[in-house]
Amino acid sequence: MSRTLRRLLRPAVAATAAIAVLTGCSTGSPASDPAPPPPLRSEVTEVRVTGTEDLTDGTRRVHGVLTGAVDAGEDVVGLAAQPAGGDGRIGYEAEFEVLMPAGGASAVLVDVENRGNPTTLGFLTDQPALVTAGGPPSKTTHPGEMGNGFLRTAKLAYARVQWQTGIAAGVPATAQGIGLVTVRDFGRMLRAGRPELATAGVEPFRTTVLSGLSQSSWAATSFLAEGFNADPATRAGVFDGAFLVSAAGNWLAVNRMADDGQPQQPYVRPNGVPMTYAAMLRRPDSDPVVVDVVKYTDYFRLRASVSLTEPIPDRVRRYDLPAAHAPESAVPPGYAFDKLGCNGGTPVPLNPIDDRPYLRGLLTGLLTDLDEKSFGTALPPSAVFELEPGPATGPLVNPLPGTEVRVPRVDQHQNPVGGVRLAEVEHAVARAEPPVLTPVSTADIAAICGNFGGWAPIPTAQLQEQYRDAAGYQAAVDPTVQRLADDGFLLPTEVQAVRTTVAGAYPAR
Repeated sequence: MSRTLRRLLRPAVAATAAIAVLTGCSTGSPASDPAPPPPLRSEVTEVRVTGTEDLTDGTRRVHGVLTGAVDAGEDVVGLAAQPAGGDGRIGYEAEFEVLMPAGGASAVLVDVENRGNPTTLGFLTDQPALVTAGGPPSKTTHPGEMGNGFLRTAKLAYARVQWQTGIAAGVPATAQGIGLVTVRDFGRMLRAGRPELATAGVEPFRTTVLSGLSQSSWAATSFLAEGFNADPATRAGVFDGAFLVSAAGNWLAVNRMADDGQPQQPYVRPNGVPMTYAAMLRRPDSDPVVVDVVKYTDYFRLRASVSLTEPIPDRVRRYDLPAAHAPESAVPPGYAFDKLGCNGGTPVPLNPIDDRPYLRGLLTGLLTDLDEKSFGTALPPSAVFELEPGPATGPLVNPLPGTEVRVPRVDQHQNPVGGVRLAEVEHAVARAEPPVLTPVSTADIAAICGNFGGWAPIPTAQLQEQYRDAAGYQAAVDPTVQRLADDGFLLPTEVQAVRTTVAGAYPAR
């Protein structure tokens, strides 16, 4: 057990010991149960809707500022040093936005921001620019329509709220757990509803899903591991589900998990040990069901194998994809090599696999299972890479002192074995070589070369030997893509587009 996890568990152990003394269990003497502590009074106290707009596809955008109060009894490191109001609570403000699809929605996906930007909106809408150029809700201008129409067809609303220090007013660097309370109480508000939101066209939601990608998924891990998904009034879960991309047990040093003598920071500790899912989910009354989609490169940079050192719980699904954490399309040409200096500045083709259709397919499965209250009916079983020991040191693996980091086994084309066998690796036209770009590190928030992977083309003559020509390749790809849809990884409506994309990678004569 890691030192950080022991710190997390210590309050629970202390509380158990205290109850034993109060009830007389240690001596065998009878005693009545202690009175439960008063409920925490944290809440959203005011909502100011500062703007509404209707996009051309019927999506309604509502944005504004919420004011909240944090009870002094919240388990937030550094909270006692914060100035309190006359009622003893600590105040904060944060901007928010909600996107309501035409026709309404019964479910809402709450996106944990990454450095103040939306994260999951890009794969929901097929508009990557919304991830990198989002900014705060007050300065965001959305296009006339929300891309591919997924929000409308899935009957899913999208929402986000500021939570990170330096971005959300009232979240100080010394008490960043206030941001986790903000996310929780924003979710509570969306479930219960507010008159100000109803007037703007946003009614209460029956189903709530927490979501994040990369850094924001690590924030979600911290949120769950530290117990913030429990509603302080009911102790039930605020979020029914969590849809995480590239979490793999990594967490942010923002609150109790950062109680190690170092300053809090909204990023991973360079040698922070990823959590197993069993360690993250220790509160059956409030834990959500969790889907975690992990990328090939995450095994090398984010030590994704460590989160698998205990069995995956029944209420968790883990899906390993042969895509890169950051695909080729995520950056301008040359950025990784000229700007970041990855691979020693030597350009190589980058892994181009587009996993967005599979993220939408799996999210739809989660929403279906939550709606039918039958987890695992629509979602396929977990699909994890076959692993083998990685080198203890070396340029391609981010080592973890005292912990073994395992990496995927590879096939004859140097692509990972197991996991979700996408057509791009089942019928490979390239090798994932190198599997990850160097330097591979989490030492700094800007050290992101390890998010990219290489993509070395297989000689055309070799492909022609196997498939003869583009038509033969298309004939091989088509049933594989259909199988992925049949198995629940891909929406039927996206099958043809994926077939076309995959087949388009076959080299021209």
